[in-house]
Amino acid sequence: MAGIMVVSLVIMVLSPSYANSPYEHFLGAVAESLLVGGLLGFIFELILRKDILKIVSEMQQAIDTNRRWGDVSRVLGLSQILKSDRDLDTRSLVKDAFRLTIIMNDGRTWLSTHENDFEDRMARPETETTVYLIHPESGYLSSLSKKVDSPIELLQSKIHESIDLLRKLAKNGHALRVYGHFLPATYSLIHTEKFSCHIPYPIGRKVEQVPIFVYEKKADQAGFYDSIVRDIEVIHQHALELYPNRQMFIPDGKLSSDLLLAERSPQIESQKNRRKAVRK
Repeated sequence: MAGIMVVSLVIMVLSPSYANSPYEHFLGAVAESLLVGGLLGFIFELILRKDILKIVSEMQQAIDTNRRWGDVSRVLGLSQILKSDRDLDTRSLVKDAFRLTIIMNDGRTWLSTHENDFEDRMARPETETTVYLIHPESGYLSSLSKKVDSPIELLQSKIHESIDLLRKLAKNGHALRVYGHFLPATYSLIHTEKFSCHIPYPIGRKVEQVPIFVYEKKADQAGFYDSIVRDIEVIHQHALELYPNRQMFIPDGKLSSDLLLAERSPQIESQKNRRKAVRK
């Protein structure tokens, strides 16, 4: 663009030499056109350069963000973030996992939706399935009933329906255990020996889109997958078996809810007395 402007200036300087000649008007018009074109091109180049610099800066920021995101993902073992459960390949997780652990509130809708997947899974006797639901006598049901605007009795019924469904599907010696826990769970979980799918519970009702965070098991046990494993252990400590054996008292080493403490059985009192005797 600078060259065009120089040429136009040279023509304008030389044009007096062609005064009163047939070329005078032609050279003047060419010089003006080149000068205007050069100025417009120069302005366009400045604007374009500014846009290019802006694009380059945005690209660099995106690269830096992706690099930081990649570092965090590697540390946590986060392999995917899905928009909703519709994007999760639940069938493969349920059907193919050797050890499957599920944590839900009542679980009825989800288990009914994936009934065929569980039927295929439980036809494989070498696999193990552990399901944690809210215990039908848990005090947390009171809060949950307010959140979902549903009577406690209906929630209890849904929990029993989930247990009945699993019991119906269990066959061929499949190792199925169903527990009822007493904690206010803040998420649902689909957990296998390779992946853990963490589904947070929103506070509000009928949230249209709830993301799923998929964590992969890391060899160094430094990712979030192992934190979830420890969470499962805590839930197990606060749970009673509901299937195949309905546990009516709290065994040694397990914590109880206030409700069960208020209604503790003679077996629990006996256990406590034995522990006191041992300490003495």
